[in-house]
Amino acid sequence: NQPYVSVTICPPGSINSSANCQTIDHIIVDTGSSGLRLFNSTLTAKLPAVMASNGKPLAECGQFITSYTWGAIRSADIYIGGEVARSVSIQNMGDHPNGKSAPSDCAGTGAEINTVAAMGGNGLLGVGMPTVDCFSCLNSAIAQSYYACDNSNCTATQVTNTQVIKNPVSLFAVNNNGVILDFKTQSPSVPTSGGLSSYGGVLYFGINTQSNNTLGSASKYPADNYGTINTNYGGVNYTSFIDSGSNGIFFPDRVLAAKQCTNAAGFYCPSSMLSLNATNIAAGGGNSGNVPFYVENISRVSNSAVVVNAGGTASGKISPTSTTSTFDWGFPFYFGRRVYSSIGGSPYYAY
Repeated sequence: NQPYVSVTICPPGSINSSANCQTIDHIIVDTGSSGLRLFNSTLTAKLPAVMASNGKPLAECGQFITSYTWGAIRSADIYIGGEVARSVSIQNMGDHPNGKSAPSDCAGTGAEINTVAAMGGNGLLGVGMPTVDCFSCLNSAIAQSYYACDNSNCTATQVTNTQVIKNPVSLFAVNNNGVILDFKTQSPSVPTSGGLSSYGGVLYFGINTQSNNTLGSASKYPADNYGTINTNYGGVNYTSFIDSGSNGIFFPDRVLAAKQCTNAAGFYCPSSMLSLNATNIAAGGGNSGNVPFYVENISRVSNSAVVVNAGGTASGKISPTSTTSTFDWGFPFYFGRRVYSSIGGSPYYAY
């Protein structure tokens, strides 16, 4: 339940076909984050280290919903789909600057994603709405974000616009104002029950910049500055977001919370496939629309399936007596849809 692309990375200033470059496949496309993150274990290209303003190696604690990544910042030219972003800061996960593991204030935020198996891919291509992964870090040192590391310790540090990890799409020459994940015109339908052993789609760069990325008749849902809209489910309004990097639709349901899978923490395993509905609402009101979705018991799905209508809790820790305030429209939301996510400017989703 994850969309993958291949990305070519080169030392800054190299030609794409250079022997110094490396193409890495199975990079997860994530509309819920910004920036490229690669595992040190799969990275062979020799990329220069990005240094903090005090001359020490720069590292980052990348924050996700229930986990974090830790690794040095490197600079690279990124080639993908005929586009190029030059001299971009990326995170080299597992590359510990001066041998330093994540500081305690970072490690205390959840489990570290430190292996390919833990992430489910060789890296993460963050193509979310923000053009950088931490705007506040440009103004001051923020704990659990960027660190300057010496032989003794790692200290939180402010970063410059050159040092900060950027959304590579925002640096493309023309097609830089958004992305489209199209699983409507390129793929067979994912069955509501069971799964598929193969599934494909297309990642387009830009919105209304070329003949193949026009908005057309898609309905727009303006988001707030955090990339969130609202979802009404079961008569309750939740803050929500559309995130291709999440491998299920994660939402609070007190009844389903008592039916979590024993072999897949955080996922719901109902006795039979469920057909559910929710309503998405633009941030601040305005456009709204019904969204039918499904939750399958993933413990009954064949191991050969690569996509399935999975659903679960956001943290994997919800109980029948607790609740959460977010609704995460993960990758199953994209099944059978052409979904637009803007980058920079006035944020919105469309589908």
